[in-house]
Amino acid sequence: MMINQYLSIQTNIFETNLINLAIFNEIIVIIIIIFFLGSSIKLTLMKRQKLIASNLRSANLRVIRSEKELEKAYQRCSEIDEKIAEIKVETKIIIKEQEKKLRAEHKAEIKFLHDSKNETILIQKNRVRQQIIKETLDTIFKNVYKRLEKILSPKNQKIINRFYINLLKSL
Repeated sequence: MMINQYLSIQTNIFETNLINLAIFNEIIVIIIIIFFLGSSIKLTLMKRQKLIASNLRSANLRVIRSEKELEKAYQRCSEIDEKIAEIKVETKIIIKEQEKKLRAEHKAEIKFLHDSKNETILIQKNRVRQQIIKETLDTIFKNVYKRLEKILSPKNQKIINRFYINLLKSL
């Protein structure tokens, strides 16, 4: 309805002037509002735009830093994987060397035990032989002494003793 009033033909000049003045005042108020609010809104928007641009630059820097750190992390992972593979190879080599060493030690210990066993058997055989020889000699000497006691009477013993005494004196 208001629009129709503005657009309709006015017959009354005073009314028309009042309407024109009201329209003009409204336009001036709107222009003043737009001018003052527009500049502050424009200023606020420019500040906001600068803040957003600053945040975007900061975010881009963080992204670049993060990408560099991610690349470094991938590189470290790759180095660690290589080191793990290297350690596995070295471990296998060390295990094989230890296995060879232990087998050689085991063979040496078995040989030592076998030699010790043979030595012990030989020593036992010699002890048994010596014991048999000793017992045999003891038995032989006992038999000889018994025969000598039978053969040697006290008279014969005196003769033999004198013979040895004379023999010793002559020396």
